[in-house]
Amino acid sequence: MKKQRTYKRLWVVVLVWRGIPSEVKAFDTETAALKQEQRWRKRMNEQYDETGVFQVKLPGVKSSRWTRASKNPFI
Repeated sequence: MKKQRTYKRLWVVVLVWRGIPSEVKAFDTETAALKQEQRWRKRMNEQYDETGVFQVKLPGVKSSRWTRASKNPFI
C-alpha cells in the first residue's frame, strides 16, 4: 500500500512597495492572511504598490499547529 503524502498548508501574504517586495508574512489560515492584506491595502498607494495572498504546500510537514515554543521559522 502506498503511503499518502502529508502537506502543511500556509497562506503567504506579500507586500510590494514601490515595485520592491518589502514584507512577507505566513499564516495558518486564509482568513488571517486576508485580514493582513486588508490592513496593508488601507495604507498603500494603489498606483504604485501591490499585495497578494498565496497558498503554499510544504511537503512532508505534519499539519499540526505550530507554536512559538516550537521555534517555527515562519513566525
